[in-house]
Amino acid sequence: MARISPDLFLLSTLSYVSPRKRAQRTLELLGLGCRDKMPWQQQREYEDEEVRTEAKIEIREEIREWDYGEYEGLTSKEIQAMQKRDGKGDWDIWRDGCPGGEYVLYEWHGRRRDEH
Repeated sequence: MARISPDLFLLSTLSYVSPRKRAQRTLELLGLGCRDKMPWQQQREYEDEEVRTEAKIEIREEIREWDYGEYEGLTSKEIQAMQKRDGKGDWDIWRDGCPGGEYVLYEWHGRRRDEH
């Protein structure tokens, strides 16, 4: 276990992160202080004195966030309002997917999860 801050502890020796850049940036901002560089970096961004954990970071495709395409950054409420404005029925991500992004059928999501 590594103490990262007064109220944050890293309990694992292996942590997973999504391949999405925003997830990787969030992990960087946590300032874990891993001995090894992050997998997407050319080199570690801090000195040995700042190392606080031996935890390894691994990028895992199966935990990536969905690609919301044109809906990226919008709330469900905003998407519903767009649907109403465009004369479409209620939006359901499981049924309708995301224009320019993933079509997320429940069965597909289950397969994605089970494959990994």
